[in-house]
Amino acid sequence: MWLINNLQMQEYIKTCEAFCSDDKLFKNFKSDPSYNRIVGMSKEYQAREWSKKIIEDKELFQKMSIFRRNDVCAPPRIYSDENFGTISPSTMRYVFTLYNIKRLFDTDTKNISKTIEIGGGYGGLAFILSNYFNLEKYCVVDLPEVTQLCKKYLNRMNVKCFTDVDVEEKYDLLIAEYSFTEFDDTQMELYYNKYFLKSEMVYVAENFGLGEEERRAHWLEKFKQDFNVVVEEEYPYSGYKNYIWACTRKK
Repeated sequence: MWLINNLQMQEYIKTCEAFCSDDKLFKNFKSDPSYNRIVGMSKEYQAREWSKKIIEDKELFQKMSIFRRNDVCAPPRIYSDENFGTISPSTMRYVFTLYNIKRLFDTDTKNISKTIEIGGGYGGLAFILSNYFNLEKYCVVDLPEVTQLCKKYLNRMNVKCFTDVDVEEKYDLLIAEYSFTEFDDTQMELYYNKYFLKSEMVYVAENFGLGEEERRAHWLEKFKQDFNVVVEEEYPYSGYKNYIWACTRKK
């Protein structure tokens, strides 16, 4: 079960349904207050910190003009970055996720072709990764209404690799940013067995809350039984002691 107020979840579902059925609403969905209450957009101060890291990666620097296209469809709030010009904080976050994936995994990430994301938002990260990796498949595990929004957005952005989840599939990379740790333990266990254990690399941005230190310790220990895990503090913090887990499947 998703640990969120039921009224908020119902509002989120209705909002996503409206974006999918009404192109006028879809044109501005990234700045819709109801939508942002669940899918919070990143802050400018965070983006400026991420920019300082991303600029170190020449390959990503050269692709920023492509990545900035994520802000063209349903334009969000943007700012002027000293390194990359006009860009939204959320697009910068997605690029920073790519930066971390490249940095934290020892294997050649260029070989990633099958990716699954737990909690897909509107598909922004899928757009960024599809313009860096040569992806064969990109799947999202989320509410049906959210998945439909992802599908509509990525279709508009000409992303061809987005596909439905195949529970029998094995994945090169699983990503769960601020999503997996928002479920109760029963749902986490289900997803762990169904998707995580079928993935070679796992990137988790976890957001256990204040007072959940024991849950964090329990799940980290569980991951370490099946994966080699590198833990880093989130940069910069977006919440109470959030961490990044970079996990590589044990052979």
